[in-house]
Amino acid sequence: MDPLSESLKQVVKEAVREAISETLREFQLPKPTQVVQQNTAKPVERKKLAVKIDEAAEMLSVSTQTIRRLVANGTLKASRKTRHFLIPVEEIKRMMDV
Repeated sequence: MDPLSESLKQVVKEAVREAISETLREFQLPKPTQVVQQNTAKPVERKKLAVKIDEAAEMLSVSTQTIRRLVANGTLKASRKTRHFLIPVEEIKRMMDV
């Protein structure tokens, strides 16, 4: 390569570096050489308020048909506000105590 091409190449490299640095300063992004700290917070464990029929059957160690039968005869209270039957966890606990 001739000296003119080499100097042009160097000018372009410097212009690109400057444009990237300026963009990083605008958006206040960390520089590429900086190490970004990871969030070490533990995820919050959420307790379920209600479970589906298959989950209730597993919790009570019975079949899903038994759960459906208990819901149908009123022994186990369930809600059908959504597409699925939802059984409150408190009802499951009550059934375990009986």
